[in-house]
Amino acid sequence: MSIGGVTQKPSEYEIRYYTDAECTREMNKDNPVRLSNGRAAVYVKIIPMVKGNYTLPNERDAVKGSYTVWTKGDKTKDFSNAKVTFYDAHNKKITKINYTGKSVKPEKMVVTLGGVDFESDTANTPYTYEIVNNINKGKAFVIIKAKADSGYTGTKTASFRIVSHNIKDLLFKQKPEEPTEPEKPEDPEKPTGQSKILVVYFSWSNNTERMAEFIQSQTEGDLYEIVPVTPYPTEYTPTTEVAREERDKNARPAIKDLPESIAEYDRILTSYPIWWHTAPMIIGTFLEAYDLGGVDIYPFTQSASMDVGQFQQSMQFVRECAPGAVVHEGLFARPADTGAITAYLTENGLIKETGR
Repeated sequence: MSIGGVTQKPSEYEIRYYTDAECTREMNKDNPVRLSNGRAAVYVKIIPMVKGNYTLPNERDAVKGSYTVWTKGDKTKDFSNAKVTFYDAHNKKITKINYTGKSVKPEKMVVTLGGVDFESDTANTPYTYEIVNNINKGKAFVIIKAKADSGYTGTKTASFRIVSHNIKDLLFKQKPEEPTEPEKPEDPEKPTGQSKILVVYFSWSNNTERMAEFIQSQTEGDLYEIVPVTPYPTEYTPTTEVAREERDKNARPAIKDLPESIAEYDRILTSYPIWWHTAPMIIGTFLEAYDLGGVDIYPFTQSASMDVGQFQQSMQFVRECAPGAVVHEGLFARPADTGAITAYLTENGLIKETGR
């Protein structure tokens, strides 16, 4: 407590507690706080000590205040303390779902509370839920509420992300066999005159993913996420240790669901973070998996330090991994700098023209 800006010692005043706003019924063992619906107000009166530096001729002029007390809830019955996990059709944990143009939802949701798992859409589930903002790219929200008379309380809001449809789910699937026709003399392949863009990205902290998704929205190219067979740690320091070891060994980490061919693309926009002063080694895995002779490659990268020297080292790494490609001077920009990204795309003729 302070008076006139001067903090008072506890020996300067006395605090008395009351159960009524008028401060007439002092709180004691005969007049305890009684909770109503789990809550109660406690009122206080602050009285200067007789031998202190302050006086109070009339106790009615004492400083008064109040605060609220309530029972400590059972955390095992409060859904605000729950853990929510989403699953796909293969019972694999997920945090994101591909954009479809329609409302999307996880195949299954499990709400864990007090060591008990409650699966969504099953009998006797003690909660209801609503999914909102689940059509367009971005964050979708699942609002979980305890059912009345279920013995549970509270509300939990969980989320998952809707992302651009990954190219691996759209391309490189074997076509159904068609009826065979008599063989004809082979003609050389004729160029279609149409350029096709592939936006490839590797992201650990989602920063590069944001950049890649913005680039895809501007170019309307196909989007492919590089996913390692062996996931990187979720914590920062262990990840840096793995990344450094890979760099020192010039390793090529295996990629999950690597497309068999990307021959239909003549322009590849490659997005990645800076790891240990260069591109992650898994970028080399992707580039070296294909014959990229004559393909135009446009690197996009970002880092926390935004050190241009490290960007140039990453560019050299890309050139070494794609010796036959035309590696253009890339863009080093933060994911939020959409102005710089758009300017670069426009300058290099990568923006999708309206009406085409």
